[in-house]
Amino acid sequence: MLSISNLLFESIPEHPDTIIIQNEFYPNGLTQKHIYDYYIKNKKKILEQVKDRDVMIVLATDLNKFVIKRKETNGYIKLNSENYDNFLSGRTVTIYSTMNQQEDFGIVDIDYHDFNQAKNATIEIYDLLYKQNKKLKIKYTGKNSFHILYFFDQKIDINSIRKKLEDLLLNLADKKYSINSTRSEEKINLDLSPNKFRGGFISLYSLSILGLKCVEVSRKQIASFNKSDAKI
Repeated sequence: MLSISNLLFESIPEHPDTIIIQNEFYPNGLTQKHIYDYYIKNKKKILEQVKDRDVMIVLATDLNKFVIKRKETNGYIKLNSENYDNFLSGRTVTIYSTMNQQEDFGIVDIDYHDFNQAKNATIEIYDLLYKQNKKLKIKYTGKNSFHILYFFDQKIDINSIRKKLEDLLLNLADKKYSINSTRSEEKINLDLSPNKFRGGFISLYSLSILGLKCVEVSRKQIASFNKSDAKI
């Protein structure tokens, strides 16, 4: 297994044919070259998502084994057009954005282990929130869950956003959901934990540790959406 320090600044894959992700979606495996080429191709779109944000980077140290890099020696990681390529080694799997102190949106994370039930819950919660606010988006996170993005008219303190969303969900959602609680096998949790200063959330267009893309999904698409739709 490789160390983080050996991975972080290898800007070109030294072993491009090395498989780092292998699962039901990629039975033949995703190689360092696959991952590297994806992030080079989508550089502009990803930089737009992480602009002026601290980020966290998930690195593959071995096949389906990952570690998270939260900081550099001189502080939190920020990506820009000058340093972006330096962070790509073919083992840079996931790029997490983090919340600033003030934002114009909050995140409701539909947190559950069953993908189909998570889809149904996303539809239900989206429809409930839509009655209050038409400024909503849905993101598939690349694993089992979905994020509903709830937009405000102006930037406000991130802690106020979390409180506003919690109060709203307590009023709208019935007892079949837990709200901002710990993950449970029995009940779908509406997780609000990303809504804090430097709270992490997967960046749009990033890959998850399954090698699936974080993508925006419309309300009309979600019922028929499958995980395999997010393959690279």
